[in-house]
Amino acid sequence: MYLEKEDIDTVSKIDELVNNYLKFILSPQFEHINVNNQKMNNSIIKLALANLLLLCLINMPYGFYQFVRFTAMVGFAYLAYSANEQNKKNQLFIYIALALLFQPFFKIALGRSLWNIVDVIISVSLVISVIKESKIKL
Repeated sequence: MYLEKEDIDTVSKIDELVNNYLKFILSPQFEHINVNNQKMNNSIIKLALANLLLLCLINMPYGFYQFVRFTAMVGFAYLAYSANEQNKKNQLFIYIALALLFQPFFKIALGRSLWNIVDVIISVSLVISVIKESKIKL
């Protein structure tokens, strides 16, 4: 079965009308879903960063630590952006500071033992923040 150009145009116009109608009618539900997705994304990013930072306690190749620094910088920058979107200024400044601490371009030499302490403190803090956010939802 072949569709004529007019049939395709009609179907796309109907599809556009239905989508606009759903966006108009269900917009509050869509906003709620977006907020929940953002919180879920933040939780996943926090847990992933916590795991990466804890893996730094093990002797790994130097390339792994560079990967962790770059990933942490990007993850904390995203969390800072998300905190800014939610008007959470305290979290915004914390995440910016963490992104700057982990940025791989101008390395901050703290020594292995001090970096391990920093990694553990930040990992535990990230996990606690995820737990607190999940309890608030309940």
